[in-house]
Amino acid sequence: EMARRAHFTWVGPYGPALQSNASPQFVKRSDELVRLIGYQYRLTEMRLPVKARAGHPAKVIIRGVNEGVAPFYYRWPVKMAWLNANGEVAASTTLRDDLRKWLPGPFALDAALVAPVEKGTYRLALGIEDPWTGEPSIRFANDLPITRGWTILGQVEVE
Repeated sequence: EMARRAHFTWVGPYGPALQSNASPQFVKRSDELVRLIGYQYRLTEMRLPVKARAGHPAKVIIRGVNEGVAPFYYRWPVKMAWLNANGEVAASTTLRDDLRKWLPGPFALDAALVAPVEKGTYRLALGIEDPWTGEPSIRFANDLPITRGWTILGQVEVE
């Protein structure tokens, strides 16, 4: 309960569960605490177009939930990208969403993403970019494919 009230994001670097004499129940409870603290973003709904017109906006609606007890405390960019067949970014958009406001509970993303000008089949992807590496680094708590750090939401045919 205190982890929830205090919005814990991290405990360490030392953890009592690392002791060799810790009981199995203590280790189990410590593991539960580790899974509880911080943020955990799970996508609950994704509405993507099946087809998009080259060079025109395509509406994307995403709903999710932060299942953790805290937000992410840094303003890392939330981005969406069109990945080509090789998994390379053909086009990307930085969304106006502020990750720090994805508090415990539901969050929503609505975007109009301009489709690439080159026709073809693309995978629409979501990523939270680490500003130090320039690469998407935060994973979502979904069993979705990942390509170069991007979470693949679905396939869109650009005509």
